[in-house]
Formats: sequence, structure tokens, C-alpha cells
Amino acid sequence: MINNLAIFIPTYNRPSILKSNLVNIISQAKEFNIPIYISDDSNNDETKKIIEEYMKKYNLLNYSQNIPSLGHDRNIVSCLSNKEYEYIWLMGDSMSISDNAIKIILDIIEIESPNIISCGAENRSIDIDSSHMYDKDFILEKFGWHNTLTGTTIYSKDALSSVQDLDLLECKNFPQISIIFKALNKKCSFYWEKKTLIYAHKDKESYWQNNIFETFIDDFSRVVFYLPPEYSNHLKSKVIPIHSKRAKIFDLKSLLVLRTEGIFDFNKFKKYYKTFRNNSRTNLLLILIISIIPKSILIPIRTFNKSSYKK
Repeated sequence: MINNLAIFIPTYNRPSILKSNLVNIISQAKEFNIPIYISDDSNNDETKKIIEEYMKKYNLLNYSQNIPSLGHDRNIVSCLSNKEYEYIWLMGDSMSISDNAIKIILDIIEIESPNIISCGAENRSIDIDSSHMYDKDFILEKFGWHNTLTGTTIYSKDALSSVQDLDLLECKNFPQISIIFKALNKKCSFYWEKKTLIYAHKDKESYWQNNIFETFIDDFSRVVFYLPPEYSNHLKSKVIPIHSKRAKIFDLKSLLVLRTEGIFDFNKFKKYYKTFRNNSRTNLLLILIISIIPKSILIPIRTFNKSSYKK
């Protein structure tokens, strides 16, 4: 179907990662004539050069450079403000898709026509079978944490009807969470595709890495509590720590890595210790000890696999 689906990719200074992921995305998009839009917030022309090369190979690949840069949240909103397509798949610039992923999404659109589609991603296990769901509270509890990952969500035009009304102060770092669950509050039609369709590039370094505590404690709490009152405060309080626990971003291994990188220290412990009981499965005393261990002792921890705390 014409204008049924488009892929939008906001990007910032990741030319080589984006290039490697585009190969797979374009190969599938060509089969179904799916347009791809790159919204570039980079402060140089490296991404532009790469995209211009690929535009010669795929005429539905589009590029725009934001001057001045929009910033993470406004770039996402800019991508989701397009009204030309029935569905938009917002893809992270470090994300690639599994074989046959686009066909799977197109089949869901044709058969189910949900307001929101969410799909499985690597290292984010959700043991719920693929199905069309209509209970907004259940969806927030089970999938709210998962949809923080850019690339796991496909939005209908109807779901994006009020995207320009977003208050970005309320949903800093997580505009997609506000969009998804405000849309489901108005019309709860959510399709969950259990298959893993999204994969993160092995060299990905998240933009929020140096502010992981502020992002996933302060900012995530804020966006959840600013969701419509039809979601109870009890449910919101229950949902907030689920991301930290399921993604294991404040568990022992991750805290050790964060300590070696100077991101976690005693000052951070003092600021957030009251929330660690809910956001970490690690003993509070052990967290305190990690916060004061000299970094030089923990340097070998840098070799650990950091994928456990990637968004």
C-alpha cells in the first residue's frame, strides 16, 4: 500500500554505525518501496556524505540536516510530526533490523491496524505471546520499560495526532513514552510482536551514559508521573523501577563499570540511595562500598560487557 509505512531515523554523530545498519534496512525497504528519512543533528558533514552515497543506490532514502541542531528530544518529535504516512517506524541510529522485519510489520498493519505496534529487541526478554491488546494499564506495566528503547515502536498516524502538543519539560529524554501512553489512553489498540526485530550495534555508546542516574531515575519518573490521571498513581509507582531492574542498569556489574568510568561515586550514592532499593537488586551496603572503592582497583572491570545497561 502506498504511504502505508515509512522509517524515520534521528541521528547524531554516528556515521559509521549508521552506515553499517543502513545496508540491512535498505535491502528490506527496497522490496516494499518503503521510504527512509534521516534527520541529522550532527555537528559535522560526515553523516551527510555517507547518506548522499546511499541515496544514489536507493531513491527513497531522504536526508535532512538540522541547522541548528534540534537536540535529542526535538529531533524525535520532528520525525514523528510527519503526517504523510499511515505508520512511522522510529528507528534509533544504532539499530538494525532482523531479516523479514519490515514484512512482519506490514502484515501486522494490514491485518490488525493497531494504534501502536511494539516489537521484541535483543537482550530485552518479554515472555508474552504476540497478540493485539486493549488494556492500557496492563500495557504500561508490561511494556512501558521496553518502549524506552528507540526502535521498538511503530506509531499510527492517529497515535501521533497530538505530538506537537508535547511538553518536553515533562518528558525529557523520553518523549516517546508520553506519546505512546497518551495515545493508548485515548484509543487503546496495541499489538505486541514477540519476535526480536531490533538489534543494537555492538559499538553503540548511549548519549545518556554519563547521566544514567538522572535519566533513568529522575527523568523516567517524571515522564511516567506526568501520564494522564487515568493511569493510577499506584500503577505509575509500580512501573518506574521496572526499567532499572529489567535492564539491570543499576545492578552489581553495571555499577562496577559506572564506578570505573567515574560516573558513579559517593556523591551519586548520597543523592540516590533512597531509590536504590526499588531500582536495583544489589544490596545497599554493597552499593555504598562500590561508590567509595578507588577506581584504580576496578580498572579491569572495564573489560566487562556493558550491554546490560544500554537503553
